[in-house]
Amino acid sequence: MSYRFSYTISYVFGIGVSYWLNRVYVFKAHQGLVSILMFPLVYVLQYLFGMGVLWFWVDGLALNRVYGPLVVVGLSVPITYILTKFIFAFNIGRR
Repeated sequence: MSYRFSYTISYVFGIGVSYWLNRVYVFKAHQGLVSILMFPLVYVLQYLFGMGVLWFWVDGLALNRVYGPLVVVGLSVPITYILTKFIFAFNIGRR
């Protein structure tokens, strides 16, 4: 299986799990339809960023593809946390 395909499969599954865990355990908040719509957008952006980093790691730098996902996680987790906190913690779109 190619690294691109396996990364995509695990990523899509992870979005659903992440939404539930963030909503219930991390932020204990729900902003209604706004959070449902915005949450996947954050992960689409993270996916594109991660795929770019992974491509650069494997194809651009010719480094071991086994370690590429670890680099992606290390770079993207802080950014994703900040964006996710913004979605759940603030009243986006509410007056």
